[in-house]
Amino acid sequence: FLEFVKSSKANLTGALKQNKDIVFVMGHKNPDTDAITATLFEAWRNHLLDGKYVTYLPIVQNYKIPDEVRRLFGDVISDNILLDTEDLYKEAKQSGIVRWISVDQNREPDVQKYFISIIDHHVISDIAQFQDIPKTLEMVGSSTSLIAQKFFGVGLDFDANLCKLLYGATL
Repeated sequence: FLEFVKSSKANLTGALKQNKDIVFVMGHKNPDTDAITATLFEAWRNHLLDGKYVTYLPIVQNYKIPDEVRRLFGDVISDNILLDTEDLYKEAKQSGIVRWISVDQNREPDVQKYFISIIDHHVISDIAQFQDIPKTLEMVGSSTSLIAQKFFGVGLDFDANLCKLLYGATL
């Protein structure tokens, strides 16, 4: 997990140079620990399952990592999370080879038409309801818990340190 997050920016640079498919996993514009944890873990899960063919990357919609997230994840991980204000993200967004997985949100007008899936625990928007894409929508718990279930569903497991991060996101 740590190496995945630390290599995110280098992987994005490489994918752009190789014209490789890119999928950003992105939470809502007022990111909290649930949105960011769900973003990180869903990007990592997809990377583990399909990273040979597609570059999956977490993206946070904010100019900085919130303090509570930094306390949970520490400086090394927090400093390596790509923000939507960074030039590298803006370049990728304009490349025409990017799609998005939406987590902890289901309405994002700027890139909604490029969503390939939605994982959310909020009330579904009218637009998302009628999008013909895979959706995991349960209005209970947290988006992080929905993603943890997806890990277990494919036989992946967590060590104690990763469990603390997942649990910390729900608090």
